[in-house]
Amino acid sequence: MKVLLDGYFDHNFGDDYMMKIMIHSLPELDFLIELNERTKWIAEESNVKPKSHNETACKLIITGSGFMINSFRAFLHELKWFIERKHIADYCVGCNIEHFHNPIKEYLIQKKLQKFKLITCRDKKSYKWLKDRCNNTEIHYFPDILFFMPDDWIVKSKNGNKLGISLLHRSRDKEDCQYYKTMAKAADCWIKKTNEDVYLLAFNTGSENDVYACECVKNQMQFSHKTKIIEHKDRGEIINAYAECKKIIGARFHSAVLAMKMDIDFFPIVYRNKMKNLIDDVNYPNKGCYIDHINYDNIRSFIDSEKLNYKIDENITLDPERYLRVVKEMIL
Repeated sequence: MKVLLDGYFDHNFGDDYMMKIMIHSLPELDFLIELNERTKWIAEESNVKPKSHNETACKLIITGSGFMINSFRAFLHELKWFIERKHIADYCVGCNIEHFHNPIKEYLIQKKLQKFKLITCRDKKSYKWLKDRCNNTEIHYFPDILFFMPDDWIVKSKNGNKLGISLLHRSRDKEDCQYYKTMAKAADCWIKKTNEDVYLLAFNTGSENDVYACECVKNQMQFSHKTKIIEHKDRGEIINAYAECKKIIGARFHSAVLAMKMDIDFFPIVYRNKMKNLIDDVNYPNKGCYIDHINYDNIRSFIDSEKLNYKIDENITLDPERYLRVVKEMIL
């Protein structure tokens, strides 16, 4: 059966892997996507086919934080959709709902989500929000799709002693903002303490450009010669780097998921509610700090600490069958 696939195609580690994992896990379906430079790696799966201009099929969107209105431009986009009521997709997989500060924006997103036949979300607060507002839509809560990454995609730990730092680029952050300064200080602290290297990890190498954030941090470091920027491309660069790390400090949501999946101690830099909700849902012991209220003392304590006594519930990481069955039963 043919399925039109939509999502966030922007060289983003999390979104790229969410799509690739779902495609790989559903060989019964042929996924139709527009083939270009941004989808080339995803299209390596054997059940991906090129989408023709007037192709008709059911439509699936795989997205994370795809239902936010965080700018005036985004508000106009959603208002235009509300007026025109164009078809978005039949099914939505892997999303989360962020807190709305404006009831009009919340109403617009609610109306959009009510159009789906099926929505799966990745945290319990999003599940409650959706259940309360989308009465005619089938709603399910499942852990993030990256928890179901096939084992043979994961590089075994090399018992490395490096520190990985997942950086987040926000357009309003200046080169010498407190966030970048503190991450540079943490990286130098690690190098002084262990004499081991630091990897600065760019999970988004598209329009959000985490590489810029990595460069800003590296430029402010005392020991920048022992630092390497690792960019997500299409050959497992981030996963290979994680296999050499003893600890991870991360602002990107999927930097947390990957650390938990690979059993690497993680310090959360909370940017949006999705990170906090993940930490709460899986009972992770390190709550981290908020990106606009960076606490260096807590980060230093994390660097100095022994390995966390934490194992993620195996039902989260090893049991994707029910998730896949729900999606297949709706589509097939």
